[in-house]
Amino acid sequence: MYKLIASTILAVALLGPSAGATESSPAAMASPSGHHLFSHFVHSKRPAGLPRKWDKRIPLPEGVTVKEVKPPTGAAQAVEFSAPGDFDKTVAFYKEALPKAGFQLGPEVKVPARKVYSLNFTRAGVQDTLAIFPDKTDPSKVGMRIIYTPEKGWIRTKLAKWEDRAKVLPKWWRHHEEEKRAEKSEKVSSSAPAAQSSSAPAQPPAQ
Repeated sequence: MYKLIASTILAVALLGPSAGATESSPAAMASPSGHHLFSHFVHSKRPAGLPRKWDKRIPLPEGVTVKEVKPPTGAAQAVEFSAPGDFDKTVAFYKEALPKAGFQLGPEVKVPARKVYSLNFTRAGVQDTLAIFPDKTDPSKVGMRIIYTPEKGWIRTKLAKWEDRAKVLPKWWRHHEEEKRAEKSEKVSSSAPAAQSSSAPAQPPAQ
């Protein structure tokens, strides 16, 4: 009995530091699982200054900052960022992170000599655009511009449908009334000759 307790304590003492190392040691952070958890924790922190209707599904690299929020153009919203890191690494980040976030990659244009990159990506039929270019204020960073369409909530979606119906209903009603008037005029015109023939006096027979 005492031997069993002693062996258990010895096993816990030997495995305890290694078990702790598997979660918090630098070697664990270097492992794929540890790196995944660490990167998920980092990218879950969104920078300050994002629009209220920012699409949270769009991934952002570590250390990115918001430089400017452009006024909406129709349904589209543009946000400019500044991100530390290399041009090619930022491009590679988005080509890997966007599909993982559920987006489909579309046409892209890359000019390595000028360090300019453009990519269209879509989700649920809505197209967004990513542009990567040199940061003029800080050569050690890259500039980014993301043009996206804010996702409509349930209430906004219902209101949009009712707005569309409100636009269509007057046209339908006007067309319906025109058809009713046309039918009424046809009935009146078709009944007029019959009424004239019935009200016409009978001709006397020829002598």
